[in-house]
Amino acid sequence: MGTSKYKLEQLGWFNFEQLVRTLLRELIGSGLSTFSGSIDQGRDATFEGGANAFPSKTDPWKGNWIFQVKHRTYSSRGADTVRSELKASLSDELAKITEKHEFDCDNYVFLTNCPFTRIEKDEMKSLASNDFPMIRNFAFLGERDIDELLDSYPRVVYAFPQILGLSQLKELVQWGLHQRSLEFLLTAQKEIALFVATSPYLQAVDLLHKQHFCLLSGPPKMGKRALPMHLQHHFPPRALKYMIFAHNVTSMTLTIRRLSSYSYAMMFLAIYHFTQPCVMIGHMVLFGCSAALVADTS
Repeated sequence: MGTSKYKLEQLGWFNFEQLVRTLLRELIGSGLSTFSGSIDQGRDATFEGGANAFPSKTDPWKGNWIFQVKHRTYSSRGADTVRSELKASLSDELAKITEKHEFDCDNYVFLTNCPFTRIEKDEMKSLASNDFPMIRNFAFLGERDIDELLDSYPRVVYAFPQILGLSQLKELVQWGLHQRSLEFLLTAQKEIALFVATSPYLQAVDLLHKQHFCLLSGPPKMGKRALPMHLQHHFPPRALKYMIFAHNVTSMTLTIRRLSSYSYAMMFLAIYHFTQPCVMIGHMVLFGCSAALVADTS
C-alpha cells in the first residue's frame, strides 16, 4: 500500500474526508462547512474568516476559502499516473468549483492522500495561479504534508484509531493507564482525611506485611472499595503492584490469569471495569497461590 505513516490510502474516501475535516477544524476553525460534491470529482468545503493556524500561526490566511479533498488508491495504479490525472483535471475543476460557490475565493486548499513532491506542488500552484489570478492564495497538500500536520495534532490522530501503528497504540494505552491511575490516587487523597482505621483495615495491613496477599470480602457498602485506597498509602511507593476489583471469585481468577501473562513495570494499577463485592491486593509473584487470606469487612 502507500508510504504514509498514518496509512491514509487504506482509510478509503469517506474516512479520509472525515479525518481531513477534523484536521481542518483545528487548523482553520470550527466554522468549516461540511464537504459536498461527488467522490470521483472531489469533495469540497468552504470557510469564511481568518484561520487558526494555516499556513502558520504567525501569519494565517484570511478571507473566503474553498477546500477540495481527493482520495485516490494510487498503489495499484501507480502514483505517477494518479498525479498526472490530478494535474490534468485541476483547471477544469477549479472553474467548476468557483462557479459553484457564488463568492470571490481568496484561498484555495487542495488536499489528497497521493504523494506529491515540492516541485510537483509548485507546478500545480503555478498552473492554478495563471488560470485563476483572482484567487490570492493556493495551497496543495499531499500525503507527506498531511502526515506532518497530523504529527502536530495528536488529538486528531487519536480520534481515528484505524490510522495508528502498533507503537502509537501502545503509547495511547499506556497513557490511558497512567491517567486513570493518577485520577484514582487523586480521589484517594481527598478521602484519606475522612478515613477511620477499622479492625478489617488493620487485619488487612497485617496480612499484607506477612503474606503480601489479601482478599477483601463482605456485603455492599462495607468499605471494600475504600480500604484499598488507604492500604496503598500505608505502604511505601511501588510496594503494591496491583489492585483488582472483581464481581466474584471466578472473574477475579480470570483477571489474575490475564494479568499474569503481561510483564508490567512496577506500578500501582486500578482496574475499573471490575466492581464489588471482592477486592484482592497483592504481589504478582503470589498470584498463583492456591490459598487466599481473607479480611472480612462485614
